[in-house]
Order: sequence, then structure tokens, then C-alpha cells
Amino acid sequence: MRARVAEGMIFISDAKTVVNINSASGAIGYAAGHGNTTVGTDIANSLLTVASKNVASVEISGTVGTVTLTTSAIAGNGTLIATPYTGGTDAFGTGGVALITAVTQTPLPNPTAVIKWRCKSIGAIGFGAVGTLESRYAPSECR
Repeated sequence: MRARVAEGMIFISDAKTVVNINSASGAIGYAAGHGNTTVGTDIANSLLTVASKNVASVEISGTVGTVTLTTSAIAGNGTLIATPYTGGTDAFGTGGVALITAVTQTPLPNPTAVIKWRCKSIGAIGFGAVGTLESRYAPSECR
């Protein structure tokens, strides 16, 4: 089961790259150009429906950059959530600060520090939202 979920980490990695590029380039929203969004139009969330046995979809929050991966039924039928942040004192993001919230028709400001990520499944600790995928199926960086 964990190998099935591991396929989803490739999609999370791609989505994280989109968020990093958009935050560093002054885009309108963190999801611009990903999935069903158009570059430069608004701060809408993106949704990428994946034609895979293991991954159902990948969504990026246009306002805060959070990436949500939804797995298929044969891969645990849950979500992993990767949350961007800056600062923090450890690998769990303790003391981290969320990225600036995107505002409609306003370019994102350049981050003042390196963007880090915390991926979480059920029971994971640290910065950010918790997904619904059982931790026994999640990759180590999401537990």
C-alpha cells in the first residue's frame, strides 16, 4: 500500500514546485498555472484530476499554497496535506510561519526566507493541516 501512495509524492513534488515558483515570481495566487487554473487571473484553487490507479487528484490552495493529494480507494482512500511555511526550529516546522495569504489581483510578495514544507497524514505532528490518510500508508516524511 505504501508503494501506491509513494506515486502521489511525485505529484506533490510537482505542485510544491508550482507554489515555490509562483511565490518567487510575483504571480497572482499560489496555484496559478496548475491544473485547471490560468496564469495571472485570480487566486482560485487548482484541481488536477489524475488518471492513475493510485492517485485521484492534486489540489493547490490559491490563497495559502497548501497542497492536498487525494489517493484512490486501492491506495488508502485518504489525503496527504503538504503545507508551506518559513522559519521553524526543526524538521516538523515547530515555530514556522505560514506564507502570506494571497489577495485577489495582487502579486505575491517575494518570500523573506526559504520556503519549507511539512507533509502530514493522520497522527503527524508539526506545522500545518493534517490529512486523512492512515499513517501506516504514508511515506515517512508525512508521518
